[in-house]
Amino acid sequence: MVFTVQGVAIGPQGCSSSRVMSDKAGSHGRRQRACGKTGRGNGQMVSKIPSFLQREPVDPRELGDAAMRCGVLELDPDGRVTGVSAPFVRITGWSPAEIVGRRASLLYPPDMSPHTPADALLDAHLSAAAEAGFHEDRGERMTRDGNRFLATVITMPVRNAENGLNGFVKLVCDRADIDAAVDVLRLREAHLSAVVEAVPAAVVTIDERGIIRAFSRNAERQFGYAAHEVVGLNVSILMPAPYREKHDGYLARYLATGEKRVIGIGREVTGERKDGGAFPMELNIAETIAGEQRYFTGFIRDLTERRKAEVHMQELQSELTHISRLTALGEMASSLAHELNQPLAAIANYLKGCRRLIEQGNATGTAVLVQAIDRAADQAMRAGQIVNRLREFVAHGESARRVEQVGKLVEEAGALALVGAQGQGVQVRFDLDPCASHVLADRIQIQQVLLNLMRNALEAMEGSDRKALTVSTRLRADGYTEFRVSDTGPGLSEYIASKLFQPFVTSKPHGMGVGLSICRTIVEAHGGRIWVESNTGGGTVFAFTLGTIDPEGRDE
Repeated sequence: MVFTVQGVAIGPQGCSSSRVMSDKAGSHGRRQRACGKTGRGNGQMVSKIPSFLQREPVDPRELGDAAMRCGVLELDPDGRVTGVSAPFVRITGWSPAEIVGRRASLLYPPDMSPHTPADALLDAHLSAAAEAGFHEDRGERMTRDGNRFLATVITMPVRNAENGLNGFVKLVCDRADIDAAVDVLRLREAHLSAVVEAVPAAVVTIDERGIIRAFSRNAERQFGYAAHEVVGLNVSILMPAPYREKHDGYLARYLATGEKRVIGIGREVTGERKDGGAFPMELNIAETIAGEQRYFTGFIRDLTERRKAEVHMQELQSELTHISRLTALGEMASSLAHELNQPLAAIANYLKGCRRLIEQGNATGTAVLVQAIDRAADQAMRAGQIVNRLREFVAHGESARRVEQVGKLVEEAGALALVGAQGQGVQVRFDLDPCASHVLADRIQIQQVLLNLMRNALEAMEGSDRKALTVSTRLRADGYTEFRVSDTGPGLSEYIASKLFQPFVTSKPHGMGVGLSICRTIVEAHGGRIWVESNTGGGTVFAFTLGTIDPEGRDE
C-alpha cells in the first residue's frame, strides 16, 4: 500500500533488514515502491498534509530532485528501525545493515534537548504522532559520521484495519536541499517581479475564466485601480461597453476552437479607467500553461499621449503645408505679375477702342463695339480666374477630401505651374486616361503636389536643349490612379534619388529640401505612395498614386 504526502509517495510496509526500500521517481514527484513484505497486516495512515509543506510558497512537486531527497524510515511501535529508503541512506550515511533494529533516537544530537534524553524525546514524538495522526518537528539531526544537518521530520502512525498501531513512518527532509531550491525559486520570482515592474507597459494576468490573478504597478497607474481592488474580479471591468459584455464569449470561443485573434498578434483596443474614462491602448497577449491551468498575460500600453502627439504633428504638418504654399506663391509673384498684365492690358486696349468708336459717333461701329466689350469681359474673367486659383491655393483650412475630376486637378495645377513659362520654349503635353476620371482627394493638397512636381520639372530643364514636360495619368491594375510628371532634364544621381523624399535633401543649388517631403506626406496621407524613376528618353519621372473612385462615390 502506498501513501502520498504532498506528492511524495511513502510505503508504510516494512522491508527486510537486508534490503533498502526502492524509491523510483515518477512524474511530478510520485514514487512507486518495490519492497518485500514483513508479514504485518495492511496499514492505514491518517490522511493529513503536513503543515510545513502547506506553509511553503511553492509546491514541493516543483522542487524536482530536492523533494526526492526526502528519506523514509519505517519504525516498529517501539521506535526501532525496520526499513529505510535509498534517499535516507544518502542523507544520513547509515546503511540498512547498520541501522535496522536500532532506535531512531540515534539520529538525535546529544544536546538536542538539555533536560530530555534522546530516547525519551523519540518516545514523546511517537506518542504525539500516534495521538494527533502526525507530528512535525524541525531541527538538527545527526549523520553517521557525526555531522549535523537541518531537517524537517514528519512522523505518522501506521495502523491496521482494527485501528491498532503497527508502527510509524518518518519522512526526513534535508532542509538544506529544499531551502536552497526554495531560495532559487524565490530569487527567480523576485527577478521576474522586478522585470515586470520595470516594463513600461501595464501587465495584467488572468486565468481561463477571465479572472484577474496579477495586476502590476503600471496597471494600477494606467487604470486607477489598486491591485487588491481587481484581483479576483473579471478582467472585463477594465473594458467599456460593449466589449465588457462580449469578452467572456471571446475567451470561451478561443478555448473551444484555439483560433487566435489577439494572442501573439496584438491590436489596438479601448480600455476603461476606474473613473469611467475610456482611453486607447495597445494590447499584446501571451499564453502560458501551468499544469492543467491556462493563464493569459496582457501587456498594455496607453496610447493617449501618442494620439495627442499624432494630432500635434498633423497640426504642424498642416501649418508647414500652408507655409510651403505661401513660399511657392512668393516664388511665383514676378511671373504672376506678367501673367496678369496680359489680360489687364487687353482689357485696357479694348476699352480704349470702344471709346474711340463712341467719340466718332459711327453707328456702323456698333457691332465692333459690342465685340470689343465682350472680349474685354473675357479678359477680365481670365484675370479673375488666376486670382481665384491663387486664393484657393494659399487658403489655410481643414483638409476636405471629395470626389474630384482628375482632368480638372491637372489642368488647374498646370495653369499655375506654367505661369511665366510660355517664353521658355517648353513643350507641354497632358495625356489623361479616361478610365481614371475621378479620385477621392483634397483638391488643394493634391494640386500642391502636382504644382510642386511640375515646377521642379521646369526648373530642371532650364539648361536643356530639349524641353518637354508631360503630365499623364493611367488606371492601374490594383485600382489606383497613377499620376506621372516627366521631364527631359539632366536626371538625378542614384544617391540623391534614394534620399530625395527625406526632409532637407535637394538637388537644387538654393533649394530648402522640404517640398518633396511635404509631397510624400500628402500622398501617403491619401493612402497612396510617391516615387521617382529615370525617364526613358533622358530626364526624370515623378509618379504618385491615389485611390480611384467613380463619380457616384463607389471605390473602383
